[in-house]
Amino acid sequence: IRWSQKHSVNLVSATESHFDLSTSMGRAIATMVAVFAEMELEAIKERTRQSYEHRVQIGNWPGGRVPFGYEPFKRPEKGWGLRPVPEQVKLIHELQDRILAGERPFTLVAELNEKGVPGPQGRLWRNRGLIRAITSPALLGYATTGDPPEILRDANGSPIVRAAPVCDAERLSRVRETIDSYKTTRGAYRTSQGFLTGVLFCGVCDSPMYRRVAGRYAYYRCSSSVYRKACGNRCARQDFIEPLVEELILDDF
Repeated sequence: IRWSQKHSVNLVSATESHFDLSTSMGRAIATMVAVFAEMELEAIKERTRQSYEHRVQIGNWPGGRVPFGYEPFKRPEKGWGLRPVPEQVKLIHELQDRILAGERPFTLVAELNEKGVPGPQGRLWRNRGLIRAITSPALLGYATTGDPPEILRDANGSPIVRAAPVCDAERLSRVRETIDSYKTTRGAYRTSQGFLTGVLFCGVCDSPMYRRVAGRYAYYRCSSSVYRKACGNRCARQDFIEPLVEELILDDF
């Protein structure tokens, strides 16, 4: 209607004589129809929201991202639910055990992608996805929402149970605490661009060296140390190695 008024174009319905925007009555009727259509749209949205909340409250799976370790299935007369996938549950337990044994998430990610193990949603593994897969409260069988996942609760404040648990709360808590301890210590180490970044290579495995700051000093470190198979070469302090390289460059000239 706004477009037609702006461009002086008249709109008339071929089948409904009262829809004639050239008359004041036709414009009034069209406006009323638009208002009722908007009201119906809002009503549809509200019914959809209520239906979604009802399915969640009774423990049904309403659709969306499936938590790693589970798969959707149709339950007779009860709607869609989630059930554990034995192969994924076995992998979750293995990854949790290795985290508790001291391994870091990024080493597990490198190994899983190297072996071609499908990640969540069939994609490659990433640090964030792996951490979510082995620490999500969905592993307790609870309904969750958001990222990071948060537990959905009923009117009484109790967690909504949607599936059989594949992990107990105590184990899940220990895995989270272990990963959180890595996050708190990681702040002491900072990666930044160094003079020899992209120039200096490890003399043992020929991997590129990168600059790390730990405490009072900066170091060049072999990049193999962030992977599953580190070469074992030690770090070189920046204030020692850079003057040596500068001296070698000047000698060449």
